[in-house]
Amino acid sequence: MKTNDFFDKFECKKDDKARRVLNVAPDKPANVTADELENGMTLEALQGIGVPVLRYSTQITIHGLIPAFDDRKRVGGYHNLIRNGNGSVGVKYGAIDAAKKNLIARSARAANGKWHPCVDSSGLCLQATFKDRGEAIAFAEAAKGAASMVYGSLHGICLPWGAGYVICLFIGAIPQESLWPFILSVTGITCLATLDVKEAARKAEQEAKDAERQVWIDAHNAEREAEQAAKLALLMEKAVKLNAPIASGRLLVLRNTGDFLIAKLETIKGRMFAEVESGLGRKLCKDGFPWPKSLAAGRVYLIN
Repeated sequence: MKTNDFFDKFECKKDDKARRVLNVAPDKPANVTADELENGMTLEALQGIGVPVLRYSTQITIHGLIPAFDDRKRVGGYHNLIRNGNGSVGVKYGAIDAAKKNLIARSARAANGKWHPCVDSSGLCLQATFKDRGEAIAFAEAAKGAASMVYGSLHGICLPWGAGYVICLFIGAIPQESLWPFILSVTGITCLATLDVKEAARKAEQEAKDAERQVWIDAHNAEREAEQAAKLALLMEKAVKLNAPIASGRLLVLRNTGDFLIAKLETIKGRMFAEVESGLGRKLCKDGFPWPKSLAAGRVYLIN
């Protein structure tokens, strides 16, 4: 169902004026609370609001006497509420049924199935990706039943360069009585209690993976530190053997991206060069080397 079908049903008129200077019902109280505005207007609340509601391409505007609310509140994660100078309130489409959309997105993440939630300033879109065209078409056909429960659209996208196909189910709004039947259809989750159990299990699984990864990181860091210490010990031993000053410079230890290197300074045609060797003596480079500046910056250390 198209979102416009719902607005046509309860006579939410499409306004042809981009900017209205006056509130069309300045003395008529709106049947809405600050909490309802800050948590996302529902379809049910809009139907019984009792004041003129005008719709535009990106939002609806509620006229009348609107209660005070926190207009900094980010409904649905975005700045979707605008208090106008004439007292009316602009509500972006992404804020309509925001709590219901959040529940759908939570369920899709917890189910970890084919549908993946994508939330942006326009609202919620469930996406499923396929490599095979026939499989994508069959999935879209099967999703028509779920799509009929919401105000939104179901469409497919062909990715460039043959990368695959994406089936998108955009959810503009959803009636309260269709909420859990829709969630069951797309995720297999039947109720809030089941969702809480799945989220707890998913969180525990992620924490276990994070702990395992941290163990690997700690072991890797310890191994790297041991290698660095062994390399430094080898360099220091080599430095002791070459303790006598070199004719054109001194023996240096160069710290470069965490590695310890040996550099011997040489003067060639009036320019200072550094002959750099690794810990095992393999020559890496021979190039211009601004050693005084590097020494001051702490990137070069004098051993001798």
